[in-house]
Amino acid sequence: MYVWNRLHTTAMVVQECCFLLFSVLVLAETDEADCPSPCSCSDQYGEIVVSCGGQDLARIPEHIPASVTWLDLKYNNITKVTSKSFKDITEVKGINLSHNKIRKISADAFKNLKHLDNLDLSQNLLKTISYDMFKLPIDSAVKEARHFFVDLAMNPWLCDCSLAWLTEMFRNGSHMFSSRFVTCDGPETLKGVDVKDVSLSAFLCPIATIAPTEEKENSTYNSVSAEGRHTTSNFMFLPLVSFAVLIGFLVGALIVRGCTERHCKHRYKRIPNMLPTGPQKDGFV
Repeated sequence: MYVWNRLHTTAMVVQECCFLLFSVLVLAETDEADCPSPCSCSDQYGEIVVSCGGQDLARIPEHIPASVTWLDLKYNNITKVTSKSFKDITEVKGINLSHNKIRKISADAFKNLKHLDNLDLSQNLLKTISYDMFKLPIDSAVKEARHFFVDLAMNPWLCDCSLAWLTEMFRNGSHMFSSRFVTCDGPETLKGVDVKDVSLSAFLCPIATIAPTEEKENSTYNSVSAEGRHTTSNFMFLPLVSFAVLIGFLVGALIVRGCTERHCKHRYKRIPNMLPTGPQKDGFV
């Protein structure tokens, strides 16, 4: 029995040593081969953590390890999240983008992240977001009975018709999005009001708004209805109406001219018959 216990203890020690050696090898491989500069990478209990916080980054680093589980990008100068920013890290569960200068997030930024559970967008410069950009992560979390959460605190939210869906989620009892410190920065009539307390009828859009595309600043003019549907502004039809009126005027002028010329031809044919043919007296033509 003594010998058996000694063998069992030795086997356990060898197993732990092998596990530690494997962890060190994985960590070294991750740090040296896959970790983007100036980030640091580590293996914490089998989960890859990539830490890029406080590195004064102006953009999201490329070549982030595809196996990353937690990505920390807080306290940088990142201004936008594109459709390509996270396209290769489909296993990620958490992303921290807090304390940046993010103004724009592509509608496809998170479309491949079906394992995403936690997203921190607090302390940025976001004015609006859409529900559709979170649709795949939310659907996956609901299907797998996982908790999904997005922190939206401390952003200058524009409370117009494009943000009405968020208030509706709050009122339906959803806890997927933070409501604390989520306040309106505009329009002026709603400044300082918590988004969750804004009446749905107060989420209005101007008749014409400018909707910049993701990659370019080229703008198109359109109006947004209270339900968030985009419709063409009325003033876009004014040039068409003016053009139609001009065409109608020209056509009318041509018709009148044609009729006048035909009338004149008949008059000139009758003029010779009206002229006197005999001797003329003074004073008569």
